[in-house]
Amino acid sequence: MTSLSKPLLTLLASSASVSMLTILWATSWTTSTIARPIEEIHILQNQPEASHSSNRESEAERLFQQGEADYQIGAYQDSRQHWTQAAAIYYEVGNYARLATTFNRIAASLQASEHYPMALEYYQQGFVTAQHVDDLQESVTALDGVGTIHTLQHQYEEAQDALELSLAISRSLGAQEMEAQTLLILGSVYSDRGHYDQAIELYQQSLDIVQSIGEVSESSVEPQALTLLGAAFGDKGDYDKAMSYYERGLSLWEPAQKKRVLYPLQRTLDQAIESEFDAVLERSLDRVFESADDYSGEFDADVANSLIKLLEQGLALYEAAGVEDTFSEVRTKSIKHNREGDEESQSLTTTVSKLSVIEPLFRLYWEMEEFDQALAFLSRDSAIRENETATNFLLLDMQEIEIAQLLSSFSSYELNAPITALVEKQLDGKDLETAAELSLLNILRRKGRTLEGLIRHSQQYLFQENLETRELVVELVEKNTLLSNLYFDSASDPASDDYVDREKALTARISEIREALQAASAGPELEDFLSESAVEELALNSTGAVGRLIPENAALIELVTYLPYRPFEAFDGLTDSRYAAYVLTKSGDIQTVDLGETETINQLVSRYRSALKNRAANINEISRQLDEAIMAPIRPLIGDKTHLLISPDDQLNVIPFDALVDEQNKYLIESFQISYLASGRDLITFEANSAVSNFRQQPPVIIANPDYSVAEGAVDAVASSSDDNRRAIATNSLRFSALPGTATEAAAIATLLPDATLLTEAEATESSLKQVDSPSILHIATHGFFLPDTVSAASKNSRGASFSLIDTDTDAADSLESDLLPVEAATEEALLRSGLALAGVNERRSGGDRIIEDGIFTALEAANLDLQGTQLVVLSACETGVGTISDEDGVYGLRRAFAIAGAESQLMSLWQVDDRGTSELMSLFYENLTQKRQGRSEALRNAQIEMLNTGTYQHPYYWSSFILSGNWQPLAIGDELEPSQ
Repeated sequence: MTSLSKPLLTLLASSASVSMLTILWATSWTTSTIARPIEEIHILQNQPEASHSSNRESEAERLFQQGEADYQIGAYQDSRQHWTQAAAIYYEVGNYARLATTFNRIAASLQASEHYPMALEYYQQGFVTAQHVDDLQESVTALDGVGTIHTLQHQYEEAQDALELSLAISRSLGAQEMEAQTLLILGSVYSDRGHYDQAIELYQQSLDIVQSIGEVSESSVEPQALTLLGAAFGDKGDYDKAMSYYERGLSLWEPAQKKRVLYPLQRTLDQAIESEFDAVLERSLDRVFESADDYSGEFDADVANSLIKLLEQGLALYEAAGVEDTFSEVRTKSIKHNREGDEESQSLTTTVSKLSVIEPLFRLYWEMEEFDQALAFLSRDSAIRENETATNFLLLDMQEIEIAQLLSSFSSYELNAPITALVEKQLDGKDLETAAELSLLNILRRKGRTLEGLIRHSQQYLFQENLETRELVVELVEKNTLLSNLYFDSASDPASDDYVDREKALTARISEIREALQAASAGPELEDFLSESAVEELALNSTGAVGRLIPENAALIELVTYLPYRPFEAFDGLTDSRYAAYVLTKSGDIQTVDLGETETINQLVSRYRSALKNRAANINEISRQLDEAIMAPIRPLIGDKTHLLISPDDQLNVIPFDALVDEQNKYLIESFQISYLASGRDLITFEANSAVSNFRQQPPVIIANPDYSVAEGAVDAVASSSDDNRRAIATNSLRFSALPGTATEAAAIATLLPDATLLTEAEATESSLKQVDSPSILHIATHGFFLPDTVSAASKNSRGASFSLIDTDTDAADSLESDLLPVEAATEEALLRSGLALAGVNERRSGGDRIIEDGIFTALEAANLDLQGTQLVVLSACETGVGTISDEDGVYGLRRAFAIAGAESQLMSLWQVDDRGTSELMSLFYENLTQKRQGRSEALRNAQIEMLNTGTYQHPYYWSSFILSGNWQPLAIGDELEPSQ
């Protein structure tokens, strides 16, 4: 049994505040219950000495100070190591005073690391050791630590016992600052239990003590007391007093410590916001059930103004704390009480960020219809999130980008609020201009952002030159190949344990390689990649940065889905989504129009796609209906512009706008040149690439007419579906038949690209394709496929197409959903469901050295190609432009994969195409591109118009399947594109 020292017993005997039970509790700490600290220093004593210094205490002091330095920078494990070594020496030489201090410091380090049971043992040993040498000051430090640890573990009775004993010692010694510090800890015990009045009383006593000392103290007790008083009054709901104490506390903290006020401050603000916003929504719900015609919440202007005042005071404190706009930290605290004082466990998470204040200020001002203030806060909110997003692109690895979509920093209200205000004409004058700029800016920031991040990371790996990193890149490519091969392995059953185990092993190794590549990326080159200027380059701060790059004769059309914004209505966010269009020209003018409900327009899209794919006789009627919905409202905003730069959204990503029919019964292709972009932000990328696009460029490569070695009776693609597992698609049943038209196509193109490498028949292997290195043009003419839930058989005379003529008034209307692409999170599985067929595919052997390729070249594998400097990829195959639709990020399939690989532009198909018609279209396209030196989309348009004017191919099924996505401008061509004489 530990005995209290004689001086301590003498002091306690005269103290009425400490009970005999408390004294007995303190003496109950026996050597056996707190043996760990002594055992650890004994272990150190039995090891060889680290130093042969004659002055062992000097060595111990050096180790102690090193531990302090480690602790100050948050290196808690290192601090414990140095302090434990010092403790061993103090124990050896018999300096128990310093040993007690060292035990307390080790405990503090363990406490900071949240190792509470071990911290408690070290504080208790610190108390026992301090008693041994009658060191009452270290006894108080140890008891305060014991009380803090018990509080953190919700052991409030034990905490109070330790702290009351500590107070008695401090008061008996007349150590006022020590007493004041202990009062703060004891107040926290009451605060954690929800007894705020008792906590406030103790905090005030502490504050009175330090203020009565009458001289400037170097301790932090006074700002601590003021901050804790602010928190306690905030918890009580007395926000005026809370803010007053926070302001006083902030003024006294040292600059580096000022942010300590922000955690309780944010909790107070969150509580105020939650209580008032919940009240508004509750009134809104009451009105819903009282009147079905009007469910708008009765927003109390007085309450709103009071909350605005509070939040603006809070924002001013953030500013005074000196933190950056982008400062954000998360603190989670476990508590064990409720408002009534009953004990229950829960976690309290506080996100400390200016956004936590700015966002509700925007919402409140918006509801008050003070739009100038609302838009100012929304603009600031959006700028902060844009900087965060740009930084995230540079810091997260490729896998994290795919999973997180890097849109976690983007909130829906940033987009929905200004669009709603514009289309519903809630604004006028300067507010209207501000909302138009802000909403379009957020659209440009949001769309296609994940793709941009993936492209940057693909480029980042090119910086690596050491052998180990190159080997990792090679292994990553090989593992992706093995994953693709497994997916299409005819001998594997996706439901078998062996298949699942192999898949898990491959995906786990792919993750490990990516993590290793991320770690290996550190270095001078990566520092440039992650520099402040790189973040600024990636961040978009005005629509003018895009507008200045729009040609004089062109208009950028940004199509976007949005939800009408109703910040304080009970069912905000549950309304149907809608399409809107924004039009931007070089002059900087921004115009917008609402197009209607997404579901209604998507039904028209489905009917339109079905009619095109099946050569419907009434295609013009159906085209006209869709044009009336999406383009007729936009045309008045275009003026005399003849070149449309269209950035689609949702299902509009997979329709040819060229084949829509206007009021004059003309196809749009007859009036406009149409180019497709992932986002208007692409224009900035085109400009940046223009100076370096030819740096690594090699001669063109043409791959066509592969020898598939088709077995007799095989069909192009046969697959089954599963209701509950998309991987159960019978991918191992894919078989492909010859496409003789691709041989004619390749021969015609080769005459226009005389220096091109031509790979046909047995040479057109997957292995050969993977070896291409930045060709100026990559042309692939073969079968393509996209596997949604189901895949149907196709004719032998197409690259997947049917020649039957149907009446879509009956057939297409019966299956609207079948022609809408799946909308889901972008994953690697989606990249496995689209691809190209190459030589040897029917035998699942298509070249390869270390790994035998299977001849199915998936989008996942395409993303690993090195196409930096490639100006044009042409996939003359079926369905190469479709895939899974990912929210705000376009089509997730071959189109995305070749962009990730570095290609500036892609010419791809939207449905299963005719073999002979495609060959004719490609010949015309390349003739325009090379001999007439037309721009990429211009060359396609003129080829399509020529086919439209023929009798054989005038149905848009033939000529409108292909769209050009990306840079529409003329190729930066050299001698390799000169046609042979």
